[in-house]
Amino acid sequence: MSRLCGWAALLAASVGALAKAGHGPLTTPPLDRGFVHWAAATPPQLACFSLLRLAALGVGCYLLAAAVLSLVAGITRWHPIIRAANLLTPPFLRVVLTVAVTSTALSPAMAAAVPGPGSTPAPGAGDPPPTMVLVDPAPTPRPQPTTWVVQPGDNLWSIATRVETRPADVAAYWMRLVAQSRGRLRFRDKPDLIYPGQTFELPAP
Repeated sequence: MSRLCGWAALLAASVGALAKAGHGPLTTPPLDRGFVHWAAATPPQLACFSLLRLAALGVGCYLLAAAVLSLVAGITRWHPIIRAANLLTPPFLRVVLTVAVTSTALSPAMAAAVPGPGSTPAPGAGDPPPTMVLVDPAPTPRPQPTTWVVQPGDNLWSIATRVETRPADVAAYWMRLVAQSRGRLRFRDKPDLIYPGQTFELPAP
């Protein structure tokens, strides 16, 4: 979650910088009939950079809105906001956000695995053998469901996040779920548009 907040802050700073750059030579070109006159009177390189700035500003605003909505959805867990975030966020951006959250969760574990300067060295040949500690056996894994009945607020992405417990593999499982369920979709080109009461066969995680 902290990585997602950092991503949103970086996008906000980038959008602010792009908007501030529009007050100088890279001013926003007129989007009406005056565009032709502006293009003829502006040096080609300056016109090109001005149009690139405008396009980057639009993309940055869209990504910032998607990141903020995903952040609010992750905090509130409210189904209407989650549904709106899924509709606004394209699959590739979901993958980016999933990887960002996963890398944030793995960073403390990786830091804990690195021994510090004051850590105890490994035992030598003359040291006594380590003490054996009996641990309880690992619990039996819970069987995975093979079908899913759609509830209000569900979509294929939210179903994938509940079935696949490894965040880094959610995107790949979602693509497999879409491919397997395409024949049951009412609109095959809109995999996120599903309805309560529909039943889908789930691929193995």
